Amino acid sequence: YLYGNALIARRTEREAALALDAYERAVALDPSFAAAWARIGIARGVQVAWGWEARLGSDSLNTIARASARRAVTLDSVSADAWVALGFAEGIAGNLGAAHDGFERAIRLDSLNPEAFHFYAVTVYGSDCAFTCLVDEREAIPLLRRALALDPTLRNSWRHLAAVERDAGRLAEAETHLDTALSFGPWPPASGDRAYLRYLRGNAAGAMADQEA
Repeated sequence: YLYGNALIARRTEREAALALDAYERAVALDPSFAAAWARIGIARGVQVAWGWEARLGSDSLNTIARASARRAVTLDSVSADAWVALGFAEGIAGNLGAAHDGFERAIRLDSLNPEAFHFYAVTVYGSDCAFTCLVDEREAIPLLRRALALDPTLRNSWRHLAAVERDAGRLAEAETHLDTALSFGPWPPASGDRAYLRYLRGNAAGAMADQEA
């Protein structure tokens, strides 16, 4: 379970698949492990959002994500991870009211859960997300900052915070956030985003370097 959590935070296709395998091993050892079932739902939701596991199709993946999240809630209705998973799955399906209810319940149960704040923020504001989002910068920024205060290694939170700042026209701040995301190691999504920002800021050489990376 803990190994899977470390892997899924990296947001690469290979590490998401390895995380899913780790969570499935955890529930094989203990079928009543609600948080691990929740994380299966989150991992499948990440695969939907990022367009991975195309052989299964997004509809099938989201069905698995929602079923796993609901199983987690049934097993342990006070598991914050379970409600995060359910909120994420509902958000991907476009059920924003249910998504918000799930995230708010997760945060009430565990105000120190960084991914609750991250996924809530992505549902509130996601200009490049693969599912329906509201667009509310004022609400998204404090949620992302709270996620990063709890876990500064969440490089996808840094990337989303950069997207919000970019869309608000704060390009220097956005680039700084992407610098932080890339400080944890090479990551094509952040390199691509930074290339675009550098281009917008007139740094053609830097943009080309990021594209080549």
